Amino acid sequence: MSYISPPNPPILGNFKTEVIAFHGWGFDRQCWKFWQEQFTQLGCKFQAFDRGYFGNSLQPSFTNFDSKKIILVHSYGLHLCPIELLQQADLLIAFNSFLTFHPEARVEKRRSQLVLGEMIRQFQTMPEIVLQNFYHHSGYPQLQHDFNHINHLLLLQDLHQLNDSKLDASCMQSIAKLLVFSSSDDRIVAASQTQEFLIALPHSCELIRILRAGHALPFTHFAECWSILQSVLCFSINF
Repeated sequence: MSYISPPNPPILGNFKTEVIAFHGWGFDRQCWKFWQEQFTQLGCKFQAFDRGYFGNSLQPSFTNFDSKKIILVHSYGLHLCPIELLQQADLLIAFNSFLTFHPEARVEKRRSQLVLGEMIRQFQTMPEIVLQNFYHHSGYPQLQHDFNHINHLLLLQDLHQLNDSKLDASCMQSIAKLLVFSSSDDRIVAASQTQEFLIALPHSCELIRILRAGHALPFTHFAECWSILQSVLCFSINF
């Protein structure tokens, strides 16, 4: 993936700002490297959560009570973020996230359950193939991991959790600003799930639709996302 640094990055002034990023299923903290570089250049403290699918786990937390706090979540990462951490955030930026993995509509829900069920079944005997197929469907086929250091049990456990995991949107009531990024070509999270997410949120938020992008949006289309966020960040840091 090529990366072009956006010109004239915004200046956040003397504010102390902390950023914590949460990846989704099948990813790890290394996927946030471009985000870390840019936020660090702006003088922010950046930390990335790691579930531990491909190495050691890492659960960061905010360290300064008076800092402005930003949380980035991708997909299932919203569910992996502790609720008490969400409630501390001033700004939540969600990429292809959802409150429940299966859509509410009966036909769509049944189809989603069947696809996930088959994925779970295959993972038990062919985990590497399932991961490679997942990255392909996410629009990120070039993503590679050392398959000798995969936590198969944890990945399988979280696949099962996707069947039942449901987040109460009221836990985001205290967040001053929410941005929801959605990909036009997401083959993992249906457009209906994004709408259900938006409707359930406790207050209005901004929806940003990225065309010709897949599920791995924040990692494959970093430059485009960052370009959009520059002015938002400057405004959001100065609530």
